[in-house]
Amino acid sequence: MLARSPYKTAEDLGLNEPFYEGLLMVLDKMKKGEFVWTKKDKLVKNGFNMAFGWSGREYSAECGTVGCIAGWAFVLSPASNKIDSLIGAVTSIHEPTQQRENYWGLVMPEGYQNGHHTLEQAQIALESYLLTGKADWQ
Repeated sequence: MLARSPYKTAEDLGLNEPFYEGLLMVLDKMKKGEFVWTKKDKLVKNGFNMAFGWSGREYSAECGTVGCIAGWAFVLSPASNKIDSLIGAVTSIHEPTQQRENYWGLVMPEGYQNGHHTLEQAQIALESYLLTGKADWQ
């Protein structure tokens, strides 16, 4: 018997499946220490900064890159059409709801533009979002 995931489903969160799978991959990489926190204006391989959605060539994690939670979920998503994955993540939540507010609370936390959220804070926020539907930015 397969173990049941402790996380809410894509449907529970109001996300499309490819983007949701991308979020799970981001959390896995965070837990394995595969991202490097960097200043938002410094490109490094597997760079992470909440102030920078995505900067990379041809959506490749192999070159100098910086991404946030949503940016990396977009890149890692198994979707064959990456643009549909990102657009669908947001537009699948059609009207102002708690799901939509919670999603934006994950990807655009208060003060995200200054780029000071740490990788550890982002990991906690992402995991709490997947577990409860609400990001906890400690």
